[in-house]
Amino acid sequence: MTMKGYDNMVKLIRNRPLSGESVGYDSPSNDSDVIIRELSFASMVNLRVNPKNSSKLKDALGFNLPTKANTTETSAEIKCLWLGPNEWLIISDEMEASDLCQDISHSLEGLHYSAKEVSDNYASISITGQKTLDVLSKLTPLDVHESSFGTGTCAQTVLAKSNVILERLDANTFTLIVRRSFASYVWKRLIDAGVEFKTGVLGAA
Repeated sequence: MTMKGYDNMVKLIRNRPLSGESVGYDSPSNDSDVIIRELSFASMVNLRVNPKNSSKLKDALGFNLPTKANTTETSAEIKCLWLGPNEWLIISDEMEASDLCQDISHSLEGLHYSAKEVSDNYASISITGQKTLDVLSKLTPLDVHESSFGTGTCAQTVLAKSNVILERLDANTFTLIVRRSFASYVWKRLIDAGVEFKTGVLGAA
């Protein structure tokens, strides 16, 4: 049996969670106090495995899974965020999530684990600038001072009443990973919190 028109099927296109949300706001400039930017799509895999097997992922990821609470590890292509005693979020801008899952599967063959693609579940937002801490402090109960939440750390927390994963990249730069259904809400709350400062807003490329 032949399906007519099969070869002419429309290819599915991934929609950005925050498409169009930057319209109407000031673009970033050299004197912006805060820059809020939607990050481009990244592959994400949620991994659950016994932490005693963390070293078995070194060949697949380029590092052992971080086992210290709220820490991250990175290689040239992959980043890994500690989410819990036996849970991690693996992120890559370069690799497909299916390839990540396959590499993990080979490394953990015969062991009890779960590796699931969650790429389309989340939106990622960058916030940077000298007033970043002022903006975040309005929205989250997490102490974001560098003495408590230093560079290279991450945490699952609440921001504007929404659950987020917050990662600190340097003194004034953070990445927020938020569920797709709350992305627009969190995006607007960040912009609202930055209204007293010179805030620039930028959509993903």
